[in-house]
Amino acid sequence: MSKNIMLDDKIIKKNKIGILIYDKDWKELFVNNMTRSMKKNAKILDELCNEHKSAEKNSILLKKKKKQIIKAILELSDEINNKNEGSVERLENIKEQLVQINDQIDENQFLLETLPRKIKKYNLELLEESTYIAYKSIEKESKRVEELESEMTILREKLGNMRDEKISLQEKVDKVYEYIHNTLGHKEANKYDTKYL
Repeated sequence: MSKNIMLDDKIIKKNKIGILIYDKDWKELFVNNMTRSMKKNAKILDELCNEHKSAEKNSILLKKKKKQIIKAILELSDEINNKNEGSVERLENIKEQLVQINDQIDENQFLLETLPRKIKKYNLELLEESTYIAYKSIEKESKRVEELESEMTILREKLGNMRDEKISLQEKVDKVYEYIHNTLGHKEANKYDTKYL
């Protein structure tokens, strides 16, 4: 079996496959059987997922902060329009904050757009290697099942022969015992029963 299993990258979406490292069934089957490469990919995948969660939270905070800055700009603009000259410098500072927050939003948006592709890539690589490990395991376990089936067939046959022999011997013992008791009589045979049996 080739180690190069190449799955169509659309399979994850088509089959609604989630992030493998968070899947209960995947963990049960593969966590203790991971190759070095799988461990590395799982670690990177976990880091990327955490980074994506963080970027999503950051997006909410940045948008909230931007709203506050825009509100402050509107208030200061209103003050300037009402001839409050001291507000001009504060307005310039706040506008600079708006530029900075917009830059942060752009950087964060870039992460939100690029991280899912990276997550998908590492998840697919992990799925491909898991598929390879799964088929190697199926192949190995199937051979063992065949061996056990063969051994069980031999043991069933042996057990059947032993059962037949036991029945035959028990019938012989019963006939001999009955013969002795009938021939010697019950009282005499009981003396020998206690002595020999």
